[in-house]
Amino acid sequence: MPRTLPMIASLIDELGGREKPGRLYLALWSYDFGEGYIEVPDPARVALEAGYTSNRAERTFSERMKILRDQGFIKAKALGAREFGHVLLVDPHRVVVALRASSPERIAEAWWSTFEARCSAIGISLLELQPIAAVVGGEQ
Repeated sequence: MPRTLPMIASLIDELGGREKPGRLYLALWSYDFGEGYIEVPDPARVALEAGYTSNRAERTFSERMKILRDQGFIKAKALGAREFGHVLLVDPHRVVVALRASSPERIAEAWWSTFEARCSAIGISLLELQPIAAVVGGEQ
């Protein structure tokens, strides 16, 4: 799990408007065993783990997953009737770099400079990460 994940989750919440999908993103990472691939076991359970407790938890899960996909943080494929059965966690640093390159006004300068400093402190060179065009824009 990337050490920058708390910052990235807060950015996801900021970009997601009132929907706040950052905690779902954190929950997804808890299922990763290092490959970046997750087979979502049960959307209702993952929704509960992310803190969505209402009777609309699965719907909330689906809405937040679409936001994560549209922002480029995940790619997803169906598994049976589940729209989000297979999930690929895209390298979040590349996604942030791509978002910054395509729409710099969406990321606050204070957040970006703090993110750069944190990445530098843990040995991640953002300059080496080329934006991936397919990451931003929700391509599946």
